[in-house]
Amino acid sequence: MIMRIQTVFLPALFLYASVCAAFACSEGVTTDCLLEAAHDALPSIESRADWVDAALELARAEAAVGRKREAMTLLLKAVARAGGEPDPKSRASQLTAGAEALALQQAEGLAADVFSAAERALEQIPAGDKRSDLLGRLLAARAIMEGVPSVLSAALAMPEETETQSSYRARTLEELATLRAQEDFAAATAIVGGISSGLRYYQAVGYAHSAAEAAGHAGEDELLAALAAASDAARSLSEGYFVAGALREAAVVMDTLKQSDRADRLFSEAVAAAREAGSLQQQARAISRIASEMADIKRHTAARALLPEASKIAQQEPSEQLRLWSYYEICGSAAFAGDFQLANTVLSEIPSDIVLFGRPLYAAAQRDMVFGLTRHRRLEEGLAMAARIGPARERVQALSRMIGLLVDPGQPALPRYL
Repeated sequence: MIMRIQTVFLPALFLYASVCAAFACSEGVTTDCLLEAAHDALPSIESRADWVDAALELARAEAAVGRKREAMTLLLKAVARAGGEPDPKSRASQLTAGAEALALQQAEGLAADVFSAAERALEQIPAGDKRSDLLGRLLAARAIMEGVPSVLSAALAMPEETETQSSYRARTLEELATLRAQEDFAAATAIVGGISSGLRYYQAVGYAHSAAEAAGHAGEDELLAALAAASDAARSLSEGYFVAGALREAAVVMDTLKQSDRADRLFSEAVAAAREAGSLQQQARAISRIASEMADIKRHTAARALLPEASKIAQQEPSEQLRLWSYYEICGSAAFAGDFQLANTVLSEIPSDIVLFGRPLYAAAQRDMVFGLTRHRRLEEGLAMAARIGPARERVQALSRMIGLLVDPGQPALPRYL
């Protein structure tokens, strides 16, 4: 369902002016300047869930620059707000995200208390697909703190009464296998091999992601065998959209293993599968996602070559919702790859007041453009774009991601999709 953001024009002008003033980094674009701007924007977020989401991302940025105390203070404020969420579904989701963030900061004692609160919220949710989704996320987050063996039995016992629930179980097992591969590659591939129901896409990407995590300690023959299993599992899927996604993941890992020729072949096969996806929007988005991950591994020229095709396909999508969503994804992919002419062209096709699937789409696309501009070291343009983002959540996200890139220029774009 498409919704529209209700705005009043004159206050928006004053907001824009004040944001631009706040973003005036007199000594250049620095992490300190960006942190100050993000903290200034945070109080203006009215929705509790949006505030928690933005605060958790800003806390990661604080931690990235070494401000551990500030990061922890923000995390504790976020979980306190999440605990006051009246809706148990939203409360469980926010608390799980907060607990995961605390676990990643090695604050195990605090994280354990938040996990317990998330579990209590989960108990209030009726059995069904949503509960399975949240349960899987909770188990995957707990595994960061407690280790995969401590939660594996619970993951294997997740309900499979519907196809959606089976897919949530498969997704959870894939995430656990990826985490386990950091220490025990054989155990990880055993978990992946046990994904026999639900969306089998997760088995294919499980092999690929486990190989990526094990690359520092597993032998080359083992890694290549896992990637062969990933490719075989991908080719067994019936829908081109998922075939393309799984082959894309295998190609990225093959590239990181310096197997460039094999990666080339897998990327070509992924693009061919994307063109066979079942709908126009799936074709456009599948190609766009391949380009995004090509850009992550610095195959910018190849990524830019794909994106005009994705844009042309998206223009033909008859559903306005799905056409706009495709434009949003293509805009970000183009920016990640450094094609800012295409990114701006696609951005202009997205109405600025559209809310789609719970997201202010234009602002989300601007946020992703900020990431691309920062990646390609066009920092002043990225800052100017961030200043033009109206919704404060997306503005905080954009600034936080700029900070992350300044600290680690090689980091991949955050996942926006499956």
